[in-house]
Amino acid sequence: MHEISSPHFVTITNAGFNERLSIEQMSIAGLNYSEFLIQNDFCSGRQLEPSSTCSFEVTFSPSSGGFKEGYVNIFQMILICRWKGYSQRNRVHIRVSKSCRSKWRETVQAGLNYTIKWNAPAKAVKFTIKYSVDNGGRWETVANGVTGTSYDWSVPDPTNNKKQCRVKVIGFNNRDVKVGADTSDAPFTVEVLNLTYPNGGETFTSGDKPIITWESNIPLSTTWSFPIR
Repeated sequence: MHEISSPHFVTITNAGFNERLSIEQMSIAGLNYSEFLIQNDFCSGRQLEPSSTCSFEVTFSPSSGGFKEGYVNIFQMILICRWKGYSQRNRVHIRVSKSCRSKWRETVQAGLNYTIKWNAPAKAVKFTIKYSVDNGGRWETVANGVTGTSYDWSVPDPTNNKKQCRVKVIGFNNRDVKVGADTSDAPFTVEVLNLTYPNGGETFTSGDKPIITWESNIPLSTTWSFPIR
């Protein structure tokens, strides 16, 4: 089958009051991801200011008959907008199976560089940056003697996802006396692997053979070793 459905139009709106929404890349995930296609993508690579919008379209091109399902995966956000594609009497259709919703993944990718930013009073002239993987139970020093109000952080490469991470910035005056400190408002995740399908809400019956898909953030230089039993 080579029929292509009419496109389904989707608009993303940044409903935040002050925060810019970064949309780095979008992809189709789900059981039948290869049979859905993003086109006319005006969202990937965009920085949406509050109240700004962008749009894209999704089409369905089945390789066989029956119902198919896919959804859009956006870095740092999963847009739960499940499309049902189906063919009937030589016609191909696409529709949203449920109302769309989004959920944020407050996540940074292992092994990449991220910029930590903060505000500080004039008397704070240098800073120490610390990092915790257990919600502040223990802290490891990232850097000492940092000047300015930002730091390019090389995110660690843990052996598994860490979901209770925080960053702390401590300010010192020119006499090395601590003048203040601040910590991440909420925990974030350092992600090594992200399971994209199944990721919750799917239903299978005996005999189904779903394709399990995931995203890997493991740096190419990382070496993994496993015991042979």
